[in-house]
Order: sequence, then C-alpha cells, then structure tokens
Amino acid sequence: KEFKPDIVIGVGGYVTAPVIYAAKKLGIKTLIHEQNSTLGMTNRFLVKFSDVIAVSFKSSLDYIDGNKKKVFTGNPCSEDAISKEVFDKSKLGLSKNKKLVLIVMGSLGSKVINDKMKNILQLFNNKEYEVVFVTGKDYYDEFNSLSLGKNIKIVPYVEGLVKLMKSVDVMVSRAGATTMSEIIALSIPTIFIPSPHVTDNHQYKNAMDLVEKDAALIIEENDLKGDILVRTIDKLLNDEKMYKKLKNNLSKYSITDSASKIYDEIVELVNSGR
Repeated sequence: KEFKPDIVIGVGGYVTAPVIYAAKKLGIKTLIHEQNSTLGMTNRFLVKFSDVIAVSFKSSLDYIDGNKKKVFTGNPCSEDAISKEVFDKSKLGLSKNKKLVLIVMGSLGSKVINDKMKNILQLFNNKEYEVVFVTGKDYYDEFNSLSLGKNIKIVPYVEGLVKLMKSVDVMVSRAGATTMSEIIALSIPTIFIPSPHVTDNHQYKNAMDLVEKDAALIIEENDLKGDILVRTIDKLLNDEKMYKKLKNNLSKYSITDSASKIYDEIVELVNSGR
C-alpha cells in the first residue's frame, strides 16, 4: 500500500506467496516465473493469483489452468550464458585440440558424489580426452593424494563457470534449473546426476524432461558405481550419431531471448493497467 508498485513479480520460494497474494487482493498486476519443469508448491498455490505465469520448460504449460495466460519464456540465465565470452582453456593447462569433459556438482560440490569420484577419476587416466572435475572449495584438499593422469584437472572452483561450459564437449552435472537453462542454451550434451535431496525430487523431473526428449542422459546417484560414468562418457564421445542427436534436440528447446520475453510480458501487463 505504501510503495504502490505497478507490478509484483514472484520467482517461487515460500516468501513469495503472501506478497503475490496481497498484491492480487490490492488489484496490483502480478507475474510469476517457474524455473523448474514442474511447478513448486508456492507457484502452484499462486497460479490463481497471477495474471501471467512464465515458465522455463515448455512442458510446464501442461500443469497450468488453461484459462490463465501462460508463456514459455525460458530462463533469463540462458540469455546471459550465450553472451559470455569463451573461457581460455590454457588457463587450466588444457589442450586446445583435445575434447573436454566437465564434471561439476554445483558451486559447493557434493560429498556423496565426491566420495564416489575418488575412485572413478582414476578410470579416466590416459584417456584421449581431458577431464575437469570441480570439487567445491570444502572438498578440494581430499583429492590432493590421488595419482591421476595429466589429462585430469582437479579444481575447487571455477570463476565464471558458464564461460568454461562454452568450451566443453560433454558435461556431467546436477539438474538444477539455472545450470539446465545454461546447458540448453549452449546445447551441451550432458549426463545428469540429479540430487535426490531436493523438494519434490524436482531435479530428477528436470532431467527427465530432457531425457524423454532424447536431449540428455541420466545416471541416478545410487547407480553411480563402477565404471558406468566412464563408459557412458566414452559412448557419448565416440558415438557421433548419438552425440549429434542430443545436441540437435537440445537446440530445439533453446531460447536466446528469455529476459526480453519476460520483460515484454511485464511491460504489457503494466500498460494494461493504465
């Protein structure tokens, strides 16, 4: 009432619920954006109090009441990813000519995955491609004692990770909304290892949204045993038909102007109230 906004925008999270609800009751225009493939609890509640529902995954439109204005905008992170400059691989001592695999489990890393990777990494020794594994700052020292080939680089953190993503041939990653939007925008063939410890198991659902479209591969955390990861990466890098299929299918879902699409919806909403 005091600030008198023209529009209130929510991006999920329980804090959003009372704010969007109050705005709607006051006759203020509202827009929500869902980052994951399935609507979270807060956004499910807020659909009826929102003038526009924007989504990152096209499949999310199926979960929204048909009478509501729903727009497939993608995620603004994708637009940012496309505009970034390419990372200079030589900064990590990497070859300009060899294929590169990036393995990263989020900025903080994952203890469960890291414990498994201590054995898995050694299976990459002397492969023709190079591997960068991002441990997360808290786990980096645990890997100092490993005897690894020169083709394997262990780092605690990469500043501006999306720049490095633009140089990789295959990525192994969690399936968080931001990372996935960047992967889709850059059409990086990816093996997802979703975190099972998230609300509504949304990372698995995110990953499966692409897997079911033949646009990604998946290995569940409990199945990450033996040489399954190495075999899957080898298969992906050596099977040109499979590699191109994933890359081409990813490109079908890439939106290069997500931020602009959301901005246009905001402007239209604000102007409709004047």
